[in-house]
Amino acid sequence: MRHRLLDTLLQRFFDLLYTDLAWSYDIVAWLASMGQWRTWIGLADIGWGTGRLLEIGHGPGHLLADMASRGYAITGLDPSPQM
Repeated sequence: MRHRLLDTLLQRFFDLLYTDLAWSYDIVAWLASMGQWRTWIGLADIGWGTGRLLEIGHGPGHLLADMASRGYAITGLDPSPQM
């Protein structure tokens, strides 16, 4: 029973985070990563030089923007229109 309640609450939280509360995504990511989210994005270069890159579930698109600035041809798919 207790796990089911927690699962339900977490599911509702993430449903809201990706829709009605999408505006707060960057704040939540910053808090969850203890301020390291942008640093992690900077380290994400996969070392393939340039080419095409597909990110599924891209959120606000920070990683895509960073990869585009490095010369990748980017495509992002996200089921949440708010993202």
